[in-house]
Amino acid sequence: MDRNVRWPAVLSILSQPEPTMNHTSDLEPALARLEALRQTLNARAAGLWTCQANRVHLVAFLPAPDMPAQVVSGFSEATRNVPFERVELGCVQAAATREVVTAWAEKLPDDGGSGTWLHAFEAARSVAVPILDQAGQSRAVVAIALPETCPLSEADVTRRLRAILPA
Repeated sequence: MDRNVRWPAVLSILSQPEPTMNHTSDLEPALARLEALRQTLNARAAGLWTCQANRVHLVAFLPAPDMPAQVVSGFSEATRNVPFERVELGCVQAAATREVVTAWAEKLPDDGGSGTWLHAFEAARSVAVPILDQAGQSRAVVAIALPETCPLSEADVTRRLRAILPA
């Protein structure tokens, strides 16, 4: 998948009337940083969600260039607008608990939650990091699906993901 083709798709997601953080132009630098991190870590995918009314709302999904289109569309649809009760998804669990969530593909079943998507992404693990507002509530979640070859610890990945969006 060509990068020049994917960015307009990401920006079109941002321009939809779904809840967003602020304005599209405010998120473009964050999405550029997230894609750069995805590339640097050779990650299989990265995503950004906002949190409102006990739901996560997909802002952007940045897949690896070789990810099949049906996996991209399936994951995007499955995580577009999800209630906090769906904690089998790491991005939702991170938002609901306000804690970093690391999911390991080898430990999860293929049941529609993170295990399903990690297997589909061909990723070994994912790290989902909530971004909290001043009141300590989740305002966003940033997540990344990593290959087995990524040597970084959860703490290192968390630090890098938190740098995507300022608190």
